[in-house]
Amino acid sequence: MIVETFLPNWKDYEDIFIEWSKKSTENWKTESTTVGFDIGQPGIPNAFDVKLKEDYNNVIRQHIKDWNFGKILNIWGVYYKDFGYQTLHRHNPDSVATILYFDNQPEDEKLTTLNGLMYTIYNDENKTFKPEPGKLILMNWDVWHGVYPAKEPRRSFMVDFAT
Repeated sequence: MIVETFLPNWKDYEDIFIEWSKKSTENWKTESTTVGFDIGQPGIPNAFDVKLKEDYNNVIRQHIKDWNFGKILNIWGVYYKDFGYQTLHRHNPDSVATILYFDNQPEDEKLTTLNGLMYTIYNDENKTFKPEPGKLILMNWDVWHGVYPAKEPRRSFMVDFAT
């Protein structure tokens, strides 16, 4: 299952992303083109957890009537520097993954079709998703996904929920 939707109050989560990126100074001391950092402390409830679940449930219910997210398993941010990418992977069994985008990617020159796009492989079908501010993607744990190299920096806010 893959659901693509829009979160109207995405800027609330961009503020949380910025706050926690500043608290993760050690993570930025890497030569990697992709920087990841925890948002909140894993296993310890955050002040924004209830609001996050409510906001996400509201938009997903527009696509799946009786949807209800389970417990938050992990929240993290990813900052893709120039040419940052993510190799093909999937998440823990019995979970659903979400990705909230904060940035666009330029559409010029040679990288127009794949520049910074997330790609998925599910049931032998390949799809790509263009990053746009406020776009929210929901995926079952068994969806393989990755990110093509980004031409410009891009930020994503990830949350994994128990099923």
